[in-house]
Amino acid sequence: MMCSMLLWASVKTVGLLFLALSGSLGQNWRVTHIPSKICTLHHTSVVLPCKLTYPTGEMVTTSVWHYKKQTDAEPVVVPVVQEFGEHVEDCSLTLNNMTQDNAGIYQFSFTTDISTQNLTNEDGVTLEITDLEVEMVSKSDVVLEGEWVTLVCGTCIPSITLPTYIWHKDGRPHSRTHGVNQLDLEEAKPEDSGSYSCSINGHEGLLSSAVNFTVKCKSTSTIIYIAPKDY
Repeated sequence: MMCSMLLWASVKTVGLLFLALSGSLGQNWRVTHIPSKICTLHHTSVVLPCKLTYPTGEMVTTSVWHYKKQTDAEPVVVPVVQEFGEHVEDCSLTLNNMTQDNAGIYQFSFTTDISTQNLTNEDGVTLEITDLEVEMVSKSDVVLEGEWVTLVCGTCIPSITLPTYIWHKDGRPHSRTHGVNQLDLEEAKPEDSGSYSCSINGHEGLLSSAVNFTVKCKSTSTIIYIAPKDY
């Protein structure tokens, strides 16, 4: 009876120790991505942020990025050919010459000489790719004088630091908007008519497609009064 109690106590103690150790390791094994959502321009480079944390004394034995391509069906998981060394802290990934095919979710996973499973951040990094294409928020490319016209450059804002958008009208610099990828003409005038395109500071050579619109003068009604004849 005494032996059974001692055995149970030993098993219980080992179990509690294992839980404490697992919890401790679980807190120390970590992959973080800040920010976790990034946008970049077509045909440019991007760095996907990644920081790796694991207990002192352990050694990273395997590490690799995986890419989940977003499709209409189930996401396709494709290994990214960039592995890291044994001692890893900065696990950031550099990608070059981005196209729309590169959009999706990227996940970094690793194992150590102590861990028995791949450790990762399930959310990963979401990468969006944008074209510098100007869209006009309007039902028609002909607007009336005094109406509000909004032009949008691209589908998302690239870079971690907010970029400056350079707007061009008829091929010449028109204005700049910092951190906001749209140009608002609150009360359009006939002289605002023209062809608008955009670029981003630092990527001036990547000029967007253009959008054209015409601002039409408001019609004025003329009342003609004909005086009656005196007979």
